[in-house]
Amino acid sequence: MKIYINSANEDWICDRLRFEFYNHLKENCVSFIEEADVVWVMAPWVFNYHDPILSEKKVVTTIHHIDPNKIDLNFLSLVNEKSDFIHFVSEINEFNNKKYFTKPTFSRHWWINSSIFKPTDRSLCLDYFNLPNYKFYVGSFQRDTEGSDLISPKLSKGPDLFCDIVEDMYSKNNSVHVLLAGWRRQYVINRLNQKNIPYTYKEMLSFEELNLFYNCLDLYIVSSRCEGGPQAIPECASTKTPIASTNVGCANTFLSEDSIYNDLNTFHSTKKNTAKAYKNCVPYFMPRGLNWFYLKFKDLFAFK
Repeated sequence: MKIYINSANEDWICDRLRFEFYNHLKENCVSFIEEADVVWVMAPWVFNYHDPILSEKKVVTTIHHIDPNKIDLNFLSLVNEKSDFIHFVSEINEFNNKKYFTKPTFSRHWWINSSIFKPTDRSLCLDYFNLPNYKFYVGSFQRDTEGSDLISPKLSKGPDLFCDIVEDMYSKNNSVHVLLAGWRRQYVINRLNQKNIPYTYKEMLSFEELNLFYNCLDLYIVSSRCEGGPQAIPECASTKTPIASTNVGCANTFLSEDSIYNDLNTFHSTKKNTAKAYKNCVPYFMPRGLNWFYLKFKDLFAFK
């Protein structure tokens, strides 16, 4: 069975996953769609579903998340028509969104590269970024601003809720210091500036540096209203980073129930159970977590 995975070309999670899959299963991957038995559309928003060669291939499309406020029914209909199976990256997203598809669906979160994302000595990580060790570091590494204007909050990610929480924390503890990473962080930065809350922003980090950034944290906050992952949840789990998350995406796959909150009032009652989160993510470590997809495709399409 030969597999082709499309590229997002965004230096984003899909590109890293594609590289890892191709690197691990060299003999089963191809660079050209014409050579493939199975086409895995990992980044559907940049894929040409009108390519006539798809009629000769088995097609699996990954749906990362569907924002109920931004649904493109025509595109979802096209994805459904051209795919043999629909893959969701979390059970909750499959449950909420399989209604948009008539093709069979399945859910499974991505594998975790534990050779990159792993517990690392915190003092060394703080030294690397020249951060003092007496601060309480709160992290958010997800984009928060709409790309259309670089001003409006990307509400599905809940940056307004994140800022509400951080402002409340800072009012009670002025040692709070926010660590930000990733593109399009303008909304959160503007809110932090308005309240004079200190922060450190690293727009572009290598994955190895991102691991160090996680290991600096006292707390990572996921405040999303709608998510496919986010990838920050398993990355926190595998680095043993304390995390509190809304009940979105893969939160209930990796986190203990008491690490999940519903609103600002319940946020303060969450317990950052890193031991359980780490245990839950171990089955997703490479190569086991990666091989799961290869074996799943063989089974779905009855390849020997």
